[in-house]
Amino acid sequence: MFLWNTRKLSALSSGPLVSSCFHVSQSGMPSMDVKMTESLWFMDLPDLKGLCAVKIILNSGTLQPCIRDAQIKLCRKILFLYDQIVASPDPEHFDQILVIMAICFYKTGKIQAVAEKHATKIESPERVSPTQLEVCLSYTLIARLAPLWNKAGHLLIQGADFLAKPGKQDAVDMQIKVSDTQICICIRVQKVCLPPFKLLDLNVATGTLQHFLNDPSHVIERHFIPSNWCYVLPSMKMGQIISISHSIPLESPFQTYEELRTHWNMLYGYKLPIEPEEKLIFCNVYFKLIGDTLFTYPLSCLRSQPMQFYPRVDMAKLLDAFFSDLKSAMPHLCGFPVLITEKPLFPTRELTRPLSQPEFHLNPKKCRPKQIKEVDVEMHARNNELHKVNNATLQNWLKQHGISTKSRDRKEQLVTEIIRFLQKD
Repeated sequence: MFLWNTRKLSALSSGPLVSSCFHVSQSGMPSMDVKMTESLWFMDLPDLKGLCAVKIILNSGTLQPCIRDAQIKLCRKILFLYDQIVASPDPEHFDQILVIMAICFYKTGKIQAVAEKHATKIESPERVSPTQLEVCLSYTLIARLAPLWNKAGHLLIQGADFLAKPGKQDAVDMQIKVSDTQICICIRVQKVCLPPFKLLDLNVATGTLQHFLNDPSHVIERHFIPSNWCYVLPSMKMGQIISISHSIPLESPFQTYEELRTHWNMLYGYKLPIEPEEKLIFCNVYFKLIGDTLFTYPLSCLRSQPMQFYPRVDMAKLLDAFFSDLKSAMPHLCGFPVLITEKPLFPTRELTRPLSQPEFHLNPKKCRPKQIKEVDVEMHARNNELHKVNNATLQNWLKQHGISTKSRDRKEQLVTEIIRFLQKD
């Protein structure tokens, strides 16, 4: 059962994740000069001495070249087989899965049986660190929240049918931090638009496009696609469309669209739309960082433009919906009751100050501006990671490429300008 902790918020304000970073009013509400876009929720941390972590190692020699898919599928299978565990694929070692559970659950031998059934090796149990729990809890929540909340870039978009929606949609940015004493869930609510891909977005010649739509066997090759850059779900990384067809290429491991729908559901929890066979369109996509291997995507999993952000989000309503689904997705943590704050805390621009420390005031005119960092902006754009680059660096890059900006431009505007410039290359 998901238990709600009735402790006062002021009691939490002394926790290590809050006191040195945030100022919270006595009422638990944010200061008037701060936008209510981010909220902090705290959970009690189970006694880590009662948990253990094990690594499951896949037989990579028999799974190439699909080792990454096999890793994710097995991890998700274990997660949905036993709700007493949290787990995550190792992002650096594609043949490893990290699983965390209560020591008493490990002694049942159920995890060992799963590893043996799939011809994998399981290492000896070890103590659990806060970092390991943070990684596994983040992945587990994202996996179990789908398809009610679906990963798209760094966000979770609400609704199993989000792929087909052309208008604005609700989303959250969820970040989890685990300390030695508690778990902090930071939620930023968003209103976004991720319109479905249209062939017209590729600027294909009218005659070529008409021929393709009238002939099920026709394939549009790379040299007939002037604007071939696209964004692929769920990562929203950029790739180049090499060809467009009505059928799955022969070299693909999938024979039918139904097999492809099952694959996306097993890997990401996505519910691809059911479409008549005559309307299906597939794209072969090339990623420069991966090499010559082409990946086949249904058109519904591609986007022609980055995610668009909008203001005016009903924060209270969206948080209620998200945490209602969260309670169902995670009724307990490795068998331990989950205690979570009844109301959120809100960060402000102020820092808490010890009573013995004298007051001082900063002159805003003397504050140093954000430094321009030496980063590969184009690489960050390809990997959909421009949100990690500060505004000063983005503005400097645009200036170097002859694009004027204003100091008050929001990051979303700067990112959009960079993407438009790169798509013209």
